[in-house]
Amino acid sequence: MASRFFRALVLSAWLYSLMLWLYIVARILISGADVHYPFVDSIPSISISAMGVASFLLSFVSMAVYFTLWWKQPWTKGPP
Repeated sequence: MASRFFRALVLSAWLYSLMLWLYIVARILISGADVHYPFVDSIPSISISAMGVASFLLSFVSMAVYFTLWWKQPWTKGPP
């Protein structure tokens, strides 16, 4: 199996990417930002939509890794 540090790293990456994705969604909905504008003005090559897709994919991958390695299915346990 994997170490507790790697588990904490995966969950931290998931939480950070989820919060970033929620911020991007809120920024688009509340301010009506154009999704083709740069996410950060000093880095014009990364648009808001590209950052949203990247954060969503990181969130998905980190949850898939967590479920694959550490999620215990309660209905597969044997008798007590």
